[in-house]
Amino acid sequence: MVIAVIASKSEIMISNFIPKQKIVSKRLGGLRELSGRLSFYIGILNLLFTGSMNYYLVVKNILPINITVFIFVILGFLVIATFVDYVWIYPSHVAFTSNQFYVHDNPITKDLKLIKEKLGINENEK
Repeated sequence: MVIAVIASKSEIMISNFIPKQKIVSKRLGGLRELSGRLSFYIGILNLLFTGSMNYYLVVKNILPINITVFIFVILGFLVIATFVDYVWIYPSHVAFTSNQFYVHDNPITKDLKLIKEKLGINENEK
């Protein structure tokens, strides 16, 4: 009981320093979402430009390969990275975010529990 009181007092002290969130506009959030989505395409252009620059400044002087071979090697690395991300990293990310959804109390989880109680669904049953 003493630990719970100390924890709640420390939470109150910490919450005094955290600013309250404000909903300014949905457009600001939309702009941030759109810019995040555009960063994927900007990253592709960045890869093309920096890759070609690196080829002409560094790789061409060290390795006797054609730029076409260099591009296919880079694309091969991208395909392997995509495969690794799809097979191992993405499922782990989904499992992590799903776990975070249920670990922390949030209104949707509370509503889901209330709906299950009203329907008479026992959470221990499968």
